[in-house]
This record gives sequence, C-alpha cells and structure tokens, in this order.
Amino acid sequence: MHVIGNSSIAMNMMVSSLYSVYLQKPTILYGESATGKTTLAALMHEMRDAQDTTKFINLPSTTKLTKIESLMDKKELVLFIHKITAWQSPVISYINQKLLEGKPWMIMSMVSGNYKDVAGFLKQYEFPVSEIQIIYVPSLRERKEDLMILAEHVIEITAQKYKIAPKQFSKNARIFIENYPWYGNFEEFNNSIKNSLFNSKQQYITEEDLKKFIKVWPESKERAISDFDNYLKEIIRDFKYSNISENSHLYTTILEEADKVLIDFALKQSSNLKKACQLLGLSPNTFRKKYTKSANAK
Repeated sequence: MHVIGNSSIAMNMMVSSLYSVYLQKPTILYGESATGKTTLAALMHEMRDAQDTTKFINLPSTTKLTKIESLMDKKELVLFIHKITAWQSPVISYINQKLLEGKPWMIMSMVSGNYKDVAGFLKQYEFPVSEIQIIYVPSLRERKEDLMILAEHVIEITAQKYKIAPKQFSKNARIFIENYPWYGNFEEFNNSIKNSLFNSKQQYITEEDLKKFIKVWPESKERAISDFDNYLKEIIRDFKYSNISENSHLYTTILEEADKVLIDFALKQSSNLKKACQLLGLSPNTFRKKYTKSANAK
C-alpha cells in the first residue's frame, strides 16, 4: 500500500492500524488537528470490509445520547467518534460501557499530539486501557520522507476516480512538496495535489501549479505562533530540560524575550503603528500590551 510510506513513525501507525482491524479492537487515534484521523478511520473500515457490507458513520461531538443508543446494537456499523474529549460526560460514560461488546466497532479520535493527554482522559473515565488500541497519527512535518509517496498516491487515486490521465511532478514541484511545511496538514496537502492535477496545463505538475492552491502560508498568524511554540519546546528538549512545562519560568522567559525582539523589529521596520501591527499579525490592542510589557522590562 502506498499510504504506508517509508518512515518508521508512519510504519508504526499502519502496523498498529492493521492489528486493530484484524482484532476489531476499540481504537483511539490521536494527533494534532488535521493530521488525517478521519481518513485513517475510514481506511481502517475499508481494510476490514472490502465487500462494503458494513457502514462507516462519522459522529460529531454534538451527537445526542439517544442517537448513540440507537446505533449500539447494529453490528454492521463502524462508528467513528470524532473528538471524544469534546463529548458530554454522560455520553462518554455510555460509550465506555458499550466499548467492549464489539457491536458496533468503535474508533475514536483525540486532537492532541501528547500521549499523556490520552492517558489522562482514559484514567478520568476509567476506560479499559489494556483493551484499547492507541494509535498516534503523525503530522506531515514528521513524515517528510513520505511526502512524495503520499503525493503520488493522491494523484493515482484521483486519476482513477475521475478517469483522467495521471501526471508526474517536475523536479521543482518535488522540491516544493518536500520542503513546504504543510501548515494545513492533510486537507491542504490533498486539495493542493488534486487541484494541481486538474488544472495543470503542462506535461508535468509544476511548482507554480501547486502554489496556486496553497491557502495557509508561513506568515499565517495562528499557525506561525503554534509552529514557534513547538520549535521552542524542541529547543528546550534538546538542552535536556525534559521537565519543562508551558508554565515553567524558563519557558515563559523565552517567550517574553521573543516578544521583545519581535516588537523592536516591527518598530524598526515602520514607525506607523498600523503597519507594525500588520507585520506581526497582531491587533493594535495586543501590540500595545506587548509593547508596554516589553518597555517596562527594559
């Protein structure tokens, strides 16, 4: 299967998924937002039932308990319980009660890349941990060596679905795919690859074809903040501060120093407050607060 990829982290994910499918164990898929957990759950359903005799149902956190109860005796279903931590406590408790009956098979998702969050949730609701398959779904930035395999797979299945000729990627397109951080993760990745195939006017898919459909660039404020946050944590881990948490003095100090540097940089680039705010992607109110804090710290 092309979707397995080369990296050990991707291989572990797929081996764990196959094991879960084989035993039809209750499963939790966890990882950052937009890492393809729904896609993986649907794939697990397909692997379990190539003849398509069962039905895959994606249930949002707004699903009522009465709806869940009506589905619990139907063995021909596979229930994907999306973002389980966002569900109401009585519903979570009910799901826990029915989890091991095996009718229907349940696959749950959690938006967190930290196993401690999964363990804490299971402990809180007294889930039978030993009976649940827990699978980490990595982000694309953790699977750079798999990106071209995934891209070629998207081209292959898209061409088959729409009965069009597949295309190869140009050298520059390949370099772009492997080096762009894919902030929007799988949704952005899949859409960009598919749309570039539909719209490419040349023999090969080019870098320019791909860029037309990129919606989340590095300067995106929210993603940039998250990326910077993760980068700091990686730096701290590299320096072996393994017990550093987000509330630690060192972590806070680093963030405050970063604020000072960025504020000074923005003001040097433009004395106009509006332009300085735009440069950092901050509202005027947030910019003033950071500037005041930075000035008082000097």
